[in-house]
Amino acid sequence: MAKQRKPLHKVVLMKYISSTLLSVLLLTTACVETSTKDRPDVGDYNPPDSTEDTGPREEPLFTKSIGTSSTFEIATWNIENFPKSTSTVPTLAEIMKSWQLDLVAVQEIESGTELIRLADSLDGYQSLISEGGTFMKLGFLYRTDSIEVISQKDLFKSQGYIFPRPALEIQARIKQTDEVLTIISVHLKAKGDKKSQERRVAANKMLKDYVDTLISKDPNINLVILGDFNSQLDQPEMSPWTVGSGFEVETAELWEDNFYSYFVGRKSLIDHIVTRNFDLKEVKIATPYEDLQVYEEAISDHLPVVGISY
Repeated sequence: MAKQRKPLHKVVLMKYISSTLLSVLLLTTACVETSTKDRPDVGDYNPPDSTEDTGPREEPLFTKSIGTSSTFEIATWNIENFPKSTSTVPTLAEIMKSWQLDLVAVQEIESGTELIRLADSLDGYQSLISEGGTFMKLGFLYRTDSIEVISQKDLFKSQGYIFPRPALEIQARIKQTDEVLTIISVHLKAKGDKKSQERRVAANKMLKDYVDTLISKDPNINLVILGDFNSQLDQPEMSPWTVGSGFEVETAELWEDNFYSYFVGRKSLIDHIVTRNFDLKEVKIATPYEDLQVYEEAISDHLPVVGISY
């Protein structure tokens, strides 16, 4: 049965109106005008006119177990400046062994050698990494008993200004169901200044035009686009996916319920999963540690977003 939810563009508008009214009330009460430069520097995400922190945040799921033999799990995980410390690889290995995710798109890979070492330390996993870009590459970790990778290629390698990190596309077959997925991982331009936002607008449009071309060639194509979009769903750069796109924004309900994937400074949901012809029954944000400060020191300032198909 198809999932029933409010049209996403209406939810975006409602959240924008409520947050704008709250902002006006707060500014009127305090009689203080806050400029963009007065806002805290939060690294990856600091958009102008953000609707952040307008209500209580839902906490991520603390869990030691996710994957099962009867489900297929696909995740996006920005593993900050990987590896950020000497303990990162063994720590991530223990988490991956516990969670048993089938396929993980990873961003911010500074060392392909260490990603290979991570996969080698896991029983039955392989890794692959993007060829383009000079730093912070994209990659995948996947279970070989669950996934067959048919092909891989970098996208937009000649568009370094719009895509500072080339997107990474793979075709992968789920062995249990024999479904073939076209999966595109992205890590779009960070920061909240106008030029960075314009670059994300251009990147999302270019990416949407690309997948529309794929659909025109194969109307039945199964698509998953996931990664660090560096934008919340109410930001204008996300409109190719949120307004009449024919795609399912799988992270929409998490955003509506005020979950977050980035948590250093201003908490925000900027890591997303978008699908077409591939149904995810459940999407969650997970953490292997109850103490996020411990998690951040060991692994990342982003939490993984996990989609589960039955």
